Amino acid sequence: MDDQKLNEKTLEEKLQDTREEWTSIVKELTEKMKDLPGLEKLLNQVYIKRQECVEYLSSLMVTYGKLQRAHKALYAQRYNFYKTSAQLRYSNDSAIGTQIDAEPQMNDLNEKLDLIRIHVEAMRETLKTIDNIVFGISHRTKIYEMLNGLKF
Repeated sequence: MDDQKLNEKTLEEKLQDTREEWTSIVKELTEKMKDLPGLEKLLNQVYIKRQECVEYLSSLMVTYGKLQRAHKALYAQRYNFYKTSAQLRYSNDSAIGTQIDAEPQMNDLNEKLDLIRIHVEAMRETLKTIDNIVFGISHRTKIYEMLNGLKF
């Protein structure tokens, strides 16, 4: 193998790295919630990270949509081949579908779709966690204000 191949990460590894990065961000934001006087500043940081997460999730969904369209187009092409031009005649559409799914190109697309779908789900959960941090900061701020007699 040449050095370039060794340095390239698989899609799965890249997505895992991204999830680990976002996990680290959430841990850092959660840890900063312990500093009561710094909560207002933290809220700004959380909103920035939330927006970054939303933007990332949006671009991820665009990529997922493109892959889905490519999958459908390839599936339709291969279906038409097996239905009209293949040397073997298949008894039903299910048999054709099984044959199509066994093709290397389809396996590759299916794997990418699965990886990205799982990643999208994980990022949606990350976004929910960030929203919960916003909620937590708001409540901690109110409690802090009440304890210090600043607001009632």
